[in-house]
Amino acid sequence: MASFRLKPERIFDGEKFLAGASIAIENGQVIDIGEASDSACVELEGTLVAGFIDVQVNGGNDVLFNQSPTLASIQQIVRAHQSFGTTGCLPTLITDSFDQMSQAADAMAEAIAEKCLVFWEFILKVRI
Repeated sequence: MASFRLKPERIFDGEKFLAGASIAIENGQVIDIGEASDSACVELEGTLVAGFIDVQVNGGNDVLFNQSPTLASIQQIVRAHQSFGTTGCLPTLITDSFDQMSQAADAMAEAIAEKCLVFWEFILKVRI
């Protein structure tokens, strides 16, 4: 993966707003928030903030996971939540029949294999 620096107008670091700072990304992860070097930064308009992680998502974009426990539904649900700033989510099935829960488990396994559920990897790392 590429390494690059972004320089938005402001960065919110979780505690305060930083003007004139940049953020370094390496292999898809933030590795530094610091002074901007003008020549190597991609300039952005607006304020850069951390994304939201939603640990219980029953659906999105008119799709309910219980009604359609498939990979396509998970992908549509994830896209719907991404449009509002969610960077990771965990589709949740409300208790249902064994067949429905089995289909949901299969769909989740597919989603994990396709890496469309970033948050799921986080849960596995935390629980191990």
